[in-house]
Amino acid sequence: MKSVITVTIFVIFAMNYSYGQKLEPREDSNRKWGFVDETGKTIIPYEYDCAWNFYDGLARVGKSYEGPGSCAGDFKRGFIDMSGKVVIPLKYDYIEDYNVDSSPFSKEGLAVVSIGVQLGCEYDMYGGKWGFIDKTGKEVIPLKYDGAEKFSEGFAVVMLNNKWGFIDKTGKEVIPLKYNWARGFHEGLAIVCLDGKHGFINKTGTIEIPLKYDAINGFSEGYRVCINIGILSAKWGLLDKKGKEIVPLKYDYISSFSKGFAAVQLNSKWGFIDTNGKEVIHLKYDGVNMTAFDDDVEFSTDGTIAVHINSKWGVISMDGTVVVPFNYNDTHSAQNAKP
Repeated sequence: MKSVITVTIFVIFAMNYSYGQKLEPREDSNRKWGFVDETGKTIIPYEYDCAWNFYDGLARVGKSYEGPGSCAGDFKRGFIDMSGKVVIPLKYDYIEDYNVDSSPFSKEGLAVVSIGVQLGCEYDMYGGKWGFIDKTGKEVIPLKYDGAEKFSEGFAVVMLNNKWGFIDKTGKEVIPLKYNWARGFHEGLAIVCLDGKHGFINKTGTIEIPLKYDAINGFSEGYRVCINIGILSAKWGLLDKKGKEIVPLKYDYISSFSKGFAAVQLNSKWGFIDTNGKEVIHLKYDGVNMTAFDDDVEFSTDGTIAVHINSKWGVISMDGTVVVPFNYNDTHSAQNAKP
């Protein structure tokens, strides 16, 4: 089993306001982690090899050990409270931590954990047994699955013997484990794949959008999805939540939406569409600024974006105005040149 999940082992140094106290993870000169208050005073000693922010009075921490993984590092993870007391023992090889901007515990009060998972050089995950714990450390859903994801809209997607399905917060399998691949629910729909074809099911397991597409990206900004048909000549379009093709399958690529816009590519030229599929920026650019995963458009906070023509970067707004002329060799220089 190879389940590819991006694993973030670096800490975002954001303040947390749980329980009226602000504690921030910090690394010392020996590369050990502890927690300080807003004055910089050490509250929890530097004794951990990794640490994450506090949420609801709990923080994930980890200590290195000689484990089976490689490259990404091996840690035994658990939770401490704001006094530094270990409330959930450091015994798990994985606790949901690829999104450090939110609590690992879902609205159901459960967190994904695994024992025996191995971390690969590209932050892939291999093997192990997966289950769910509550905030006391109780294993509410036993570690018996070969893969699992965080609860979303009352359901969690799980995998056993290379088949995916869905469970509720009691551990009951509410949608049979029969799919080759699946992702969690978003606005009442979940992507599933069977025999190489993708579509959407609802929470009863009924197919809402036929399983006929070669690839699907999840609904972006609430109501759009990227799709394609074909292997050698893939074309991308947009669906609404009822499966209607809002944009015909005509583009070579469509990014996820951000701030109401998506980048589109056709015949090696890039432009932008809005959520209705209208081309608001003509396809004339040689490239656009994307995230490290080449899926999301990397807009600045002011809604502008770096694009390039003939290897020179500039910055435009979504009304087509050139904010920074095309005089720069990289995105960073262009963005820093904004007035």
